[in-house]
Amino acid sequence: MKGEIKMKFQLKTVGVLILFGLFSMLFMGMTQSSVASADVRGPIRPTVEPTATPTTTPAETSSQVTGGLIVLQATADSGSTAGLWTRVEWQDPNTKKWHLVEGWQGEFDGDKRITWYVARQNLNEQLFRWVVYRDESQTERLATSDPFDLPTAAMQTVTVEIDW
Repeated sequence: MKGEIKMKFQLKTVGVLILFGLFSMLFMGMTQSSVASADVRGPIRPTVEPTATPTTTPAETSSQVTGGLIVLQATADSGSTAGLWTRVEWQDPNTKKWHLVEGWQGEFDGDKRITWYVARQNLNEQLFRWVVYRDESQTERLATSDPFDLPTAAMQTVTVEIDW
């Protein structure tokens, strides 16, 4: 008896679900046909001739680049850069001592270069240099670049070539 009641309940539930599905499909079909026949072109807009330059300045967004780049490029004569370690140092103008720039150290990429982003607040700072070592232990110095200044403006790149 319980099995019969359970079976009847399941059959009724399935029937209701099937009817609901058919009703939904019928309703969707009617909605689509009325939308398809409506005028969906929207308002008519005048044709504007494009200009060579924008007529307004785009608003600055947080995704805009506000800093610059520094690049160390090993020359073609430098040989392999695999495993070599580079670092950027800054010179204290008062003591004339060179200090490591935290975060600006690492290996050359496959194109014999290494690139670092310069934040907007560091643009136009002076007295930096690149140092190249045999490896990350930094015990054998291979080369030191001439001093250079950081980019002076956003999106500017300062490239320093080096060989050893």
